[in-house]
Amino acid sequence: MSPFLVLPRALTKPLRWPADSVRRARHNAYAANAVLAVRRAEREEVARFLDEHRPDVHDLGLHRPASREVEEPVAVPERRGAGDGALRR
Repeated sequence: MSPFLVLPRALTKPLRWPADSVRRARHNAYAANAVLAVRRAEREEVARFLDEHRPDVHDLGLHRPASREVEEPVAVPERRGAGDGALRR
């Protein structure tokens, strides 16, 4: 390869960088969008499956509490001296 052909290429590469950078970013965005679309479709499919196979709580006479409606108190260790190990609620 002639040294005269290398010099112009080396000088034009910085000029092409913005367009190449945008092209790579666009490619990455399309790839990420495709992955997210697959995940969204799978999540919606799982939600539909669970809705179809979930028993109706009204038919069973049960009340399904909201996710944070009923919370069991958590046992918290109380500092009463070395090695006591007593828990308070």
